Amino acid sequence: MRILTLDLDDTLAAVNKAASLEALELLRDISATGCQLLLISGKPAAYLAGFARQAGIASPIVAGENGAVVMGSADFPPPWEHTVAIPPEARVWLDDVTADLAGRLGASVWVQPNLINVSVFWRSESAKAEVIGAVANHMTRGGTAAGFRSFVHIDCAEIVAPGADKGSALRFVLDRLGIDAADAVAIGDSVNDLPMFEVAGTSIGIRMDSGDERFENVEEALRSLLTR
Repeated sequence: MRILTLDLDDTLAAVNKAASLEALELLRDISATGCQLLLISGKPAAYLAGFARQAGIASPIVAGENGAVVMGSADFPPPWEHTVAIPPEARVWLDDVTADLAGRLGASVWVQPNLINVSVFWRSESAKAEVIGAVANHMTRGGTAAGFRSFVHIDCAEIVAPGADKGSALRFVLDRLGIDAADAVAIGDSVNDLPMFEVAGTSIGIRMDSGDERFENVEEALRSLLTR
C-alpha cells in the first residue's frame, strides 16, 4: 500500500463530530510507514486541510467537493493544487441551479460555498424533502443529460459536475505521484465513494455492501491495514 484514500463523513468521523483518538493514531501510524494519505470528501478542500492539521496528520493530500478541488498538502498555500475544468455552459448551469435553490428554499437551507459543485444542506427534516425534490427536478430538466450526477447524503444533497468525482481525483493524484492503482487502498461508506473504489486496487466499505473488504468501523479497517 503506497497511498490510502479515505472518505471523511461517516467513514473517518460521524457527521460534524470528531474522529476517534484511536482512528487518528492509526492514521498517523500508517503515514509513518511512508504511505501517502489522501483525505477526500464532499466538504471543501480547506475544511479537510484544517481537519488534517488539527489531527496531526503529516503531509496529507486533500481533495474537496468530491474530488473537484485537490490540494497538494494541508498547508496554506499548498505546494500545488488542481481544480477540475468544466465547460462555461456547465458553470452557468450550476450557478443557475445554486441561485434557484437558495432563492426558492431560503433560510431553510444552507448552500456550501464551493468552487465547482453544488451542495445544499437542509436545516430541518421538513426542508429535506424539498431539497431532494428540487435537486431531482433540476437533474431531470437537463442535469442528467449533460453528464451531471446527484447524491443524497445524511445531511445534504449535491450535484456533481462531469469529471468531478472521487475516482477522477484519485486517478489524478496517482498519475502525479507515479503510483500504480494496484498500490492504492480506498475506504468509504457511500455511493459517492464508488468511483474511487473502481480505481483503487483495494476498496474497503464501512457499513456498506460494496468494496473488496467490509468492516463495521474505520478503526477495524485501519488496524487490518497496519498488519499487512
